Amino acid sequence: MTRKKHSVIFIGNTPEYDNPNIGWQKTKFLKKYFSVSPRELPRRVFNSFVPPFISSGKTYRVHVDFVGPCLALLILNGLLSLGHSYKSPSASVDTAPFKVLLLYSIFTPVISYFLAHLCESAIKFSELVALFGYGLYGHIFTLILPLLLSDESSNVIFAMCLVAFSGMSTLRIALVFLTSIPKPIFRLLLCSVVAINQILSVLFLHFLYMHRTFVYAASALDYE
Repeated sequence: MTRKKHSVIFIGNTPEYDNPNIGWQKTKFLKKYFSVSPRELPRRVFNSFVPPFISSGKTYRVHVDFVGPCLALLILNGLLSLGHSYKSPSASVDTAPFKVLLLYSIFTPVISYFLAHLCESAIKFSELVALFGYGLYGHIFTLILPLLLSDESSNVIFAMCLVAFSGMSTLRIALVFLTSIPKPIFRLLLCSVVAINQILSVLFLHFLYMHRTFVYAASALDYE
């Protein structure tokens, strides 16, 4: 068996419980996943767009916490609500943004974890939650910059942001999956599914909530 050229290091992913007391375990869990320095958080957000190499070029470093993902969900929910408030009344939808984000936050890690397990990946569920959570910052920058720069009037700016921010964020996630799966065919399949899901989710949110005139399920509405 050949030795892997790369490995994945998830920092802060395994709480160590030395005390059987339930209350102490909960406190340890919260400190493990929700204690992030305000100075450290911006660096982790920036790292969510950068392929996680260290200087040796042979190891991937991925921090695991839930502070960044929770903050990303709050920012994204506010951004989508703001964009939805500016949509044309005939193009608005009844589904609140937080419901869509909730479904994404639940099903994306769960389905990805199931597929990763089938592909013989050693990634844990908490690691996937943090990985996809920080991946939401790609969604945020992809959606907010067209709003600020062109008031959602330029599809070119959105396409550029999609490639730059969502592309880099998706690439990071794919690289982590790539290094955790032993068989090449499984790498190709899972990384393709994850990448397509990430890009399509950004497009879906953009046209559903941010685009001023796009009507979701237009043919069904016309039929009615």
